[in-house]
Amino acid sequence: MRPEEILKDLGYELPELPVPIGVYIPYAEYNGLIFLSGLLPVKDGRLLYQGRIGKDLSIEQAKECTVQIVLNCLSIIKSNLGDLEKIDRCLRINGYLQTSEDFKDHPLVLNAASELIVKVFGDRGRHTRIAIGAHTLPMNSPVEMDFIFSLRGLARQS
Repeated sequence: MRPEEILKDLGYELPELPVPIGVYIPYAEYNGLIFLSGLLPVKDGRLLYQGRIGKDLSIEQAKECTVQIVLNCLSIIKSNLGDLEKIDRCLRINGYLQTSEDFKDHPLVLNAASELIVKVFGDRGRHTRIAIGAHTLPMNSPVEMDFIFSLRGLARQS
């Protein structure tokens, strides 16, 4: 089954492309790798939630944020490649979580994103990952994530 069909079966739609909020590009390809800039949990032009995980929002709300970020990620990839089937695999996810001082469940929050990537791409979705607690994030976002994917076939550059 194609990644787009799997997303649909899971009840997800790829959102409109998020608009960068700084002087950077959200997507770059080099030697068969795709690098995505840090993405926030933006839906319909606004953050799903703001604040610190463990203080202002729950783990479940934070998981919603990571799922939204994955959907934004896949939307950016599809808009650049035309087809998610061109992804060979997800190599790396870096997750930054704005948390309360005593928060210790960073992996639980990022598991929602990892699980969705694996559901969409199967074994090609298995990736390395890091979860980092942050004092502050842009726009008071609870989560920011960046990604590295590899392309199928010949290396491309853009």
